Amino acid sequence: MKKLFYFAFMAMLCCGFVACSDDDDNGGVGNAEDLYGRWTLVKVVWNEDGEQGVDVCEPGEIVFYFDENGTGYERESYGSQSWTDYFVYELSGNTLFIHFEDDEESNRVKILSLSADKLVICDEGRDEDGYYKYEEHFVRY
Repeated sequence: MKKLFYFAFMAMLCCGFVACSDDDDNGGVGNAEDLYGRWTLVKVVWNEDGEQGVDVCEPGEIVFYFDENGTGYERESYGSQSWTDYFVYELSGNTLFIHFEDDEESNRVKILSLSADKLVICDEGRDEDGYYKYEEHFVRY
C-alpha cells in the first residue's frame, strides 16, 4: 500500500510539471486578436521627472482602432473639435510599434495587459525634459 501511495504521489508531481501550452504569442499579455477593434482611453497614470499623477479621461474623447490588417487610427474629440490620425502598427511579443502617417519615427510602447475588454500600455523613456512614464488604460468601446 505504501508503494501505491508513493507512485500515486509521484504521478501527481509529474502532472504538475506538464501544463497546457500557452496559446498566446504576445509575451503573456493576451492574444493578438484581442487587440483588434476600438478602444477608448479612460485613465493615464503618469510620472514626469519625479512628479506623479492620474488623469481620468471621458470615454470617447480618445479612441484607438486596430484593424486586423495592421492599420488603424487615433481619433481625439474635445467638445466640437475632433481630428483623426491614421497609423500602421506591428505587434511583436508584448511590444507595440505604431507609426503615424505624419511622423518620421515609430512609437514603441509596451503592453502590460491585454484581454478582450481591457488594454494597458506603457510608454517610458527620456526626452529633453527628463524622465517620463505614461501608463495608459483603455477599455473596449
